[in-house]
Amino acid sequence: MSGALSISEFNKEINNNFQEYNEQEPNVFRDIISEYEKVVVKSIITSFGLDFLLFNDRRGGDVDTIHTARDGNVTDYANKKNQSDYDNHGEYDKKMSGKYHSSELYKTKNAKVSEAKKNGNLDDAYTGKRVKRNADMDLDHEISAKEIHDDPGRILAELDGIELANADSNLT
Repeated sequence: MSGALSISEFNKEINNNFQEYNEQEPNVFRDIISEYEKVVVKSIITSFGLDFLLFNDRRGGDVDTIHTARDGNVTDYANKKNQSDYDNHGEYDKKMSGKYHSSELYKTKNAKVSEAKKNGNLDDAYTGKRVKRNADMDLDHEISAKEIHDDPGRILAELDGIELANADSNLT
């Protein structure tokens, strides 16, 4: 048989081909084994609850969401601009309270309520009863201006606190 290979020649040919392939693509097998090794190690470490030792995971993940901002357990934001916005939102003091209560939205709603009370057409939003013309009452924020001002979710969403606090739906 003229073209037949002996078993030893066949083995030699296979070894040569494998060695050539291994020299051409030396990283493929090593990369696969390395990735499997990482997955197995991570799985074992995680199953024993020791992942905090090796992995620098952030509470709330690597993105800022309204949920994580309001959570209260997040001590810093993933995005430094969001952290800066929150850190610099300012204290709710008398000056800030004045800004909330001198807003045109607040003044307009207060004028409408005062006019309705003066005409005897005002119903108390809490009791549903008619308010007396001479009753001593003030316009009330259902969600306080301070709570809205200090809300991390509002700051993250870049919403205007004065506008939110003085929306018709928040004033009674």
